[in-house]
Amino acid sequence: MATTKQLVALKAVEKHGSFTGAAEELGIHVSSAFKRVKSLEAELGKPLTEGSRGVGTRLTRAGSGLLVRSEKLLRGL
Repeated sequence: MATTKQLVALKAVEKHGSFTGAAEELGIHVSSAFKRVKSLEAELGKPLTEGSRGVGTRLTRAGSGLLVRSEKLLRGL
């Protein structure tokens, strides 16, 4: 089951296009933001982000779909 912290991290990655920007927004280390999203990917068995250093990070179709489905939950925070 996805945690709120994982979903918030994924949303921040979408907003900033990077794990660095997401971490800055959330006030956590980049490695923590990365681990939150990667543990969610492992749980779901699907990649939720794609990209590389210098190019930026964007959500995959699965990542975008998950955020759409969880948007009501995230708005209540």
